[in-house]
Amino acid sequence: MILLPNNCNRGEFSVFPKNWKKCSKNELKKNWVISYYFRDPRFKEKYPRGKFIRIKSGINRLKTLSERRLAISILLDNRDLNAPRLASKSKCLFQ
Repeated sequence: MILLPNNCNRGEFSVFPKNWKKCSKNELKKNWVISYYFRDPRFKEKYPRGKFIRIKSGINRLKTLSERRLAISILLDNRDLNAPRLASKSKCLFQ
């Protein structure tokens, strides 16, 4: 659990497919996503386990394994809730 401002927190990032670092070309047919749970104490009744967040950020538009792996690595290295917006502005990577 990662602590954030305003008593919020989030879980660890999870990548699908799980074997994204060593997968084969067949995995390019699947949708790749980064996901995590975001918890805000103000919304505990509405989302008791937290809100499930999925980040796609144009990852699936990339056509090669090396490009997708690089994009996932950049997003994971950021470890920032603004990762989707950051990735969409990165024109050299995602266009």
